[in-house]
Amino acid sequence: MSKSSLSVRRVRFDTGEVEPALVDESGIPAVLPLRWVMRKRRLDAAVNTIEGDLRGVAELYEWALSAPTLADELRGRGRRPNLDEDLAAGRQLSPAELESLIDFVRGKSKNAARPRELRSPATIGNRLGSIKMFLEWAANPFERGSTTNVETGEIKAYKDRLAATIDPYRRGSASRRPDPLSSQEDEQLRTVVFPERGPGGRILMPLRFPARNPFQASSRIRNWLIYLLMRDSGLRRSEVLCLMLDDLPRPGREYIEIRRRPNNPAETRNPAPQVKGMEGVIPVGPALKIALRAYQAPRGTGRRKMGSPFLITSRNGDPLSFPGLDAIWDTVTKHLPDDFPPLSSHVLRHTWAEEVATDLIVNRKEPQENALAMLREAGRWSPGSDTPLHYIQNALRTGVNERIRQRQHATYCGENTNT
Repeated sequence: MSKSSLSVRRVRFDTGEVEPALVDESGIPAVLPLRWVMRKRRLDAAVNTIEGDLRGVAELYEWALSAPTLADELRGRGRRPNLDEDLAAGRQLSPAELESLIDFVRGKSKNAARPRELRSPATIGNRLGSIKMFLEWAANPFERGSTTNVETGEIKAYKDRLAATIDPYRRGSASRRPDPLSSQEDEQLRTVVFPERGPGGRILMPLRFPARNPFQASSRIRNWLIYLLMRDSGLRRSEVLCLMLDDLPRPGREYIEIRRRPNNPAETRNPAPQVKGMEGVIPVGPALKIALRAYQAPRGTGRRKMGSPFLITSRNGDPLSFPGLDAIWDTVTKHLPDDFPPLSSHVLRHTWAEEVATDLIVNRKEPQENALAMLREAGRWSPGSDTPLHYIQNALRTGVNERIRQRQHATYCGENTNT
């Protein structure tokens, strides 16, 4: 497998499932990366995420063909370097090889005239993070399907060495998250998207929407439902688009199921949305229950085609696509530019996560460990994900800042709260 032959391609199986694979110029996949995808990563991540992981693994394989310490040793045995065979045989990269690998990833450039131009810290961190996950998986013979026996302590020591060497390059590599909606922006959006409400916030029946609502009458209920799923329940946009009628509440099951269907035969969209996080259930509150009932009513302005197995559909009855969903928030921003920053599905999920974290830490006084575990479960992040920690830290910062303001007020204003 030459350096220039490595590429990431999507492979469609007989079941209809589409998964990325790392292949050579003849289309033959590298065995261990394919096994890693099929046995582990496809159960944890969406297709786009897996493709990014494989681009990092591709650089690991490219490095193995050119690394002096590894390639020379293999050539000394009278054979061409083959990382698949060596990892399958239980080979672990030495500290010197890990440093050589990191140097290779840091200096890799698409511009042949400037091969040592350093990449951005975010790109370096993402590539090395993918490589680390793959090497950790390959180090365990039980996970990669080998009969070789390796002591648990040896595997742990190797994983610790990988973490100590690679993790410093991953700190600060995360992309900047969009700011959540302020409390004023949040309430304004709610009044625009929601149907009219009476005293106490009670939704008035029959449903009617305010004049400021920028959507056509045929899509107002649907877009309100999408808003509730994202802003009030914290669903990702792919989770919303993947919801099927079988996932909805029914007698004895008062919740919505979030399910992974990697080989769903009913899926025809390209690119096809996939559930990115863990499976889970979403409680159905009063507003969401009303929206679901109105959207599925046999008459009115709800679903346009009763034959589709997907919940959220377009005007012609097809499952709603990523561009169709993004257009909803673009419409709000376009019609009300002075009221909102650029809206997106991601902004709504961030707003939800910030709200839940603040409620757990500031209002309910949950210990940090408990709050982190609860937020992971609510947001369907994987058990080891650090993403929820960002929201927990923001909530802690909010609580600390509020305490500091109270102390400053007590010190300098005394009892006169109007000063």
